[in-house]
Amino acid sequence: MRVKKAELIRLIKEAIAAELEEATYPEGFDLQAFKALPNFKSRLEYVKQRLPKVAQGSARAVFIVDDTTVLKVAMNKKGLAQNEVEADIGRHSDNYPVAKVFEVGDQGAWLEMERAVKAKPSDFERIAGIKLKDFQEVVLYWQLERKGKAAWAGHAPEKYDELVSSGDNNFINSVILLIADYDMGQGDTTRPSSWGVVNRNGKPELVLVDFGLTNAVYNDYYAPKKSPKPYGY
Repeated sequence: MRVKKAELIRLIKEAIAAELEEATYPEGFDLQAFKALPNFKSRLEYVKQRLPKVAQGSARAVFIVDDTTVLKVAMNKKGLAQNEVEADIGRHSDNYPVAKVFEVGDQGAWLEMERAVKAKPSDFERIAGIKLKDFQEVVLYWQLERKGKAAWAGHAPEKYDELVSSGDNNFINSVILLIADYDMGQGDTTRPSSWGVVNRNGKPELVLVDFGLTNAVYNDYYAPKKSPKPYGY
């Protein structure tokens, strides 16, 4: 049975709320007032005046709420779409290497996400047992192979059989599962700035903190639109 988009968002909210504690906003930040704001501009201005900003792209801005939470605020429809994707994937943070999502606003207007420390290239080998360069190469090649375009790369990376074909590296397995399940591009998944480090059960873990740009979102909001051919051509 196909679930309607509105129903899916409701189920995501309920699943998240059932498991997670509320973030602690600073004095002067009225969460209910923020939730009631009607548009992108008013929400962004409200948060800018009350929380420190740590990042901003073309679609979303990210603010620190407390020691464990950041707030991602959509600035346009692209941001809404990416927040909704992250809310969906974030429900399954036990299965995928992603930051937890605590709460999501209507239509993805904003979301609360687990705060992570920015990952360093050395963290990949220290935590996941794989050098960043090898990680990037094998994930890119796997995606080309999946699309029948592996010949473009000439040959498989040196570490490909060891890290992918063997299935022995849990980190690589989880990244590939995420890409396959949600049709992710290699851009966010292999870019170091998309990764952070969190503490899970007393151990450091690498998690994606920017994972809303699926191929579907890219095609809908970022891909160049083809102009119709003139009549007669």
